[in-house]
Amino acid sequence: MHKLLIAAFVSAATLGLGACADNRPAGNAAYASADDDAISAHVKARLAEDSHDIARTIRVATMNGEVELSGFTATQQDKENAEHIAIGVSGVQKVHNDIVVNPNGK
Repeated sequence: MHKLLIAAFVSAATLGLGACADNRPAGNAAYASADDDAISAHVKARLAEDSHDIARTIRVATMNGEVELSGFTATQQDKENAEHIAIGVSGVQKVHNDIVVNPNGK
């Protein structure tokens, strides 16, 4: 019963935070940082869903809704695919694709 109450509380708190997201103060760095962390995590998850090989070799950093992709891929298509995936994530304003294509894997 105790675990059920905790789960209900966590669910309610999560829903409450989501409802407040649009009412946050402009320019608040703590909110922006949390949003950026969530965006990075979502981009990484989407990359992993698409290709575990790509996800292992690409780094994702987000600041103010702008995502920077870096690292290596084996093909130009993988590089473009990673950018396309990042652009499709909610909250992403812009993508800087600094991925290096290296067919030799180094």
